[in-house]
Amino acid sequence: MTRRLEKAFRLGARKRLRLVFFLAAIFWGVLVARLFWVQVWEAERYQRKAKSQNFTRATQKAERGVIYDRNGIKLAYNIPAESFYAVPDSITNPRAVAARFSSFFDKDFDFLYRNLQGHRKFFWMARSTETPQAEQVKSWGFNGIYSREEMKRAYPLEELAGDLIGLTDVDNRGISGLELYFDSLLAGQDGSEILQKDALGVAYELQESGWKEAQPGQSLCLTLDAGLQWILESRLKEGILNTKSRSGFGILMNPRSGEILALANLSNPNYDYDDKSGRLRPITDQFEPGSTIKAFVAAAALEEKIKNPDDVLYAEMGKWHTGVGKRIIQDIHEYGNLSFKEAVAYSSNIALAKTGLAVGPEKLYKFLREFGFGFKTGIELPGEAAGKLQPQENWSRITVISNSIGYGISVSALQLATAYSAIANGGILVKPHLVKAITDADGELIKETVPQPLRRVISEETARTLREFLQMAVDTGTALPAKLEGVALAGKTGTAKKIKEGAKGYTDEYLSSFVGFFPTEEPRYLGFIALDSPKGMHYGGQTAAPVFKEIVRDILSLPSTPTLELIKQKNNEDDETAPMQTVAAKVSNGGSNRPSPNKKARL
Repeated sequence: MTRRLEKAFRLGARKRLRLVFFLAAIFWGVLVARLFWVQVWEAERYQRKAKSQNFTRATQKAERGVIYDRNGIKLAYNIPAESFYAVPDSITNPRAVAARFSSFFDKDFDFLYRNLQGHRKFFWMARSTETPQAEQVKSWGFNGIYSREEMKRAYPLEELAGDLIGLTDVDNRGISGLELYFDSLLAGQDGSEILQKDALGVAYELQESGWKEAQPGQSLCLTLDAGLQWILESRLKEGILNTKSRSGFGILMNPRSGEILALANLSNPNYDYDDKSGRLRPITDQFEPGSTIKAFVAAAALEEKIKNPDDVLYAEMGKWHTGVGKRIIQDIHEYGNLSFKEAVAYSSNIALAKTGLAVGPEKLYKFLREFGFGFKTGIELPGEAAGKLQPQENWSRITVISNSIGYGISVSALQLATAYSAIANGGILVKPHLVKAITDADGELIKETVPQPLRRVISEETARTLREFLQMAVDTGTALPAKLEGVALAGKTGTAKKIKEGAKGYTDEYLSSFVGFFPTEEPRYLGFIALDSPKGMHYGGQTAAPVFKEIVRDILSLPSTPTLELIKQKNNEDDETAPMQTVAAKVSNGGSNRPSPNKKARL
């Protein structure tokens, strides 16, 4: 080999060597850069990804607060239950698992099978199972199926006050009634736990470092009385069936404090109707009040000194031309001259329409607003209606006449009962409420509700005079069927045609009502009863007033009624007033079956 060739060969070898080193340097540089990128720059992301492949976070449900009645009876509380979940990549035969759960729990097979085959790390198979079901599932011995304890809502008095208390869903979250309105308070704050696969990838165990303790919910102590709730529901049910009404609703409250003692709505099981279960009609429904509004027209006339109890009004012998076109209003009876007190007690449309005109649109509108019509009361329940009262500037002569006899104005049962409470308690409008106190999980008091007077709407003298009017209505007037011997009871009947839904005008059906309180001079209880579309007899005095009478009889027959000392002792009581020992037994035994969320709330 010549010197020149040898030199060329050595030069080529050095170039190749430099190329190899250069390529190696690039390779190791890229590798180091990649390692730096993965281990330093993207370390957190890859750590999260690694953890996601081996860990999953599960919610630790907080224990929901208890709901009590005013006497400490549990209306809603928690019981332990077991829920079953799947770890899909630990299941060897997803078809068999899906088939067994589908058959046993009546679930869709395709839905279960699809989720067991997917890439999910955690999937609920069955929630809140009872003990016999849980034991059966455990006996199957499927790999990849695990259980955990949860809490399930229980209602010991079952359907009693069911729509009011409400319901929870499978996650123990409120979906109606008080359970919904106070969900954030009752639910507490959920905790969490970390579930980790073991080395074989077939089991999950708790990682204590990832544990967050759940905070239990607060509890509600209601103003509701379970015994009075049972009385209201029982008598309302009888009234619905006796009058063949489509449905009915009612309220019992303390007119001095605004405490709601009972609240119910029931439907007649003999009628087909749209499913409206869960709707609290005393709160959500608006209706024209009919003659029950006349007490407030009288209040305005008395307070403004426009009328005195003995003033005489001519009732036109039952038929009166309003002076607006050809419009005529009528009375049931052909009354001539009536005192103002008699006009209210006998519920003369003509006399009260004339009174409304004498009061005038401005003052009448003012008093109706002061009594709370057209406003929500602020009760602690979802879906409250505000009612409807036209702005005063839109009132005409016929508006004054219509509103004075309970047409053209819409109210809720709660509004009406609250307004009558102002007459019963001496003239002060008090805010109604359902929650007496809120306590923590240890029973320590957090908040206590005190009566909240809103404003004085009429004087004590006017309220006293109105109570006399309303007692006369029961003693000799349209509310005579509510009279109970030996009991000073006051009240007013109402009968109004129902408005057509989605159209103008009225149907041929009626909403019949009665509102009353007792004892007249020192009222402790006030009630409102409404019957929807009674058949045959449809006047409030014929239908709703007798229901209230039986409620009063039952209340006075209870062994510990605060009003007994205020009621005159009755002599030679007959079998009709036998004590209601069954009330306490019914409450303690839980009543009849509570409807499920998917069932209609019927009697």
